[in-house]
Amino acid sequence: MKKRPIEIFIDKITSNFFDWVGKRSFDTPISNFFKGLVIFGLFIVFIYIAMLIVSIPALIFILVLFKGTESVYNLFPQQLINNDFFSLEAGLISFLLVFYLIFILFAICIVVWDIFIKKTNK
Repeated sequence: MKKRPIEIFIDKITSNFFDWVGKRSFDTPISNFFKGLVIFGLFIVFIYIAMLIVSIPALIFILVLFKGTESVYNLFPQQLINNDFFSLEAGLISFLLVFYLIFILFAICIVVWDIFIKKTNK
């Protein structure tokens, strides 16, 4: 199988990097310091990329939850929201309602997905 140009480029970059890291001709303390600095910097970059990828679904969930809660809260009458106690209760009810609706939506998606998977496996 012929490699695409991007695969050739990535292979060339990685092989040059690992050759530079493993090369003994520049084995001085200052060179080793800079090699360690570069490796540590790449480690930090990969950690932040992984954290970004993992946090995107949680961020979407939190934003939908809070924006949906605010939208449902704004549907309550103004006389109810003017009272401090009822305002707190309205916020709690709207939060729980949006959370429950998101849960129901996920459950429906899982059931529909299961129906389609079982249908394709037969």
